[in-house]
Amino acid sequence: MVNEFDVIVIGAGFAGLSAATAAANGGRVLLLAEGLGFIADLPSTIELMGYLPGRPGYVGRPWDELAGLIQYRDHPYAKIPARILEQSLNMFVETVSIMGLPYEGDQGQNTLLAGPAGVPRPAYLAPYTMAPGRVDDRSPALVVGFDVHKDFYPEYLVANLNRFRKVSGWGAEWRAAVIHVPGHAERGLNSQELAVLMRDPAFRRHVVAEIRELLHSEARVGLPPVFGLDAQGTRQVYQELVDGLDRQVFEIPTLPPSPPGIRLATEWLRYLRRMGVKVSLGFRVKGVTAENGRVSGVIVNTPARAGVHRCRSLVLATGGFWGHGLSGLAAGEVRESVLGLPVRLLAPPEAWGEDAVFRPQPFVRFGVATNAHLQPVDENGNTLYENVFVAGRLLGGYDPYEEGCGEGVSLASGYYAGMLAVSRGVVGE
Repeated sequence: MVNEFDVIVIGAGFAGLSAATAAANGGRVLLLAEGLGFIADLPSTIELMGYLPGRPGYVGRPWDELAGLIQYRDHPYAKIPARILEQSLNMFVETVSIMGLPYEGDQGQNTLLAGPAGVPRPAYLAPYTMAPGRVDDRSPALVVGFDVHKDFYPEYLVANLNRFRKVSGWGAEWRAAVIHVPGHAERGLNSQELAVLMRDPAFRRHVVAEIRELLHSEARVGLPPVFGLDAQGTRQVYQELVDGLDRQVFEIPTLPPSPPGIRLATEWLRYLRRMGVKVSLGFRVKGVTAENGRVSGVIVNTPARAGVHRCRSLVLATGGFWGHGLSGLAAGEVRESVLGLPVRLLAPPEAWGEDAVFRPQPFVRFGVATNAHLQPVDENGNTLYENVFVAGRLLGGYDPYEEGCGEGVSLASGYYAGMLAVSRGVVGE
């Protein structure tokens, strides 16, 4: 089985989906992935830059502070032109709007939203279902949980939010409440299962009635992210809650699985299919064929036999350690999983991790070394494959958690890689 494509993208996280979107108008594109990608575990907000290492507090205006990251030449933002970064964000906003999942921002500023434990976290863009949950909003809010929900603790969350309010002087009072879900007490439900339950009109009416009994003077109601797993269902649930409660309503992220991430990935894949991208999920990439410094095909394991997909360019967006784009951390021999590309290690093995869990971990900055065009290079800076472009968490030189830039780097590097794959992938160009 041999298929011909102009661009093959491996990975279906933010970087892979962004790359496929950028390349979609440039020829035949194939998106390969084992599943929905790490995006299905994420809150689905877009962090451009939330923190500057070494400086306390969060970054209010990320565009004014990006130079603090760009000064490190190995940082992905140092390799991506500013216009490309801006274009990638515009592409994302336009695409999710077409998909029926509009995102909102605050005119170039970060917005503080409540995290799973009630710790405020900066977001540059947020889904419309989360945007009303700003912690600096002076409208009181009621946070409602479900008694069978295993991953959402409204009392703990509200205590942290009120503690932040007292320290910062921002926002209004938060209050917690829990409603009963009949028929599920024995084993409990996670966020994804509750999102499925919310498809039932009778259950939605029950939720609205229960919450109305609990409301005092609150102008906003926060719930776990259970509004839906696709765009249409989410819009219907959201609107019924807003109308039924006559309040602003918003979602607060929880532990994985993440319904907002699942709905974003699901709708983005549907959009790509409509754009003519061939999407193949559920198969593991076995390796590549290469000659004369170029990858010529991708070998995929199928139930019947291994198949080869020919390509002119390849975008690697397979993720870091959690996405299995990198492996071997425990064995002390880190490697890239598809092409065996060299990985830039920024510390000796004995210093790869910190004992304190919440301190920055050096291994997080490990990744494939690239040149300014995101092509993989060896230790001397020589290009290894001229038609391979690396994106997302597979890149090294940054810490998405310490810097709050994970989605921004993935969107921008994926978009840039997709553009380069289209424009630089033809032999002789």
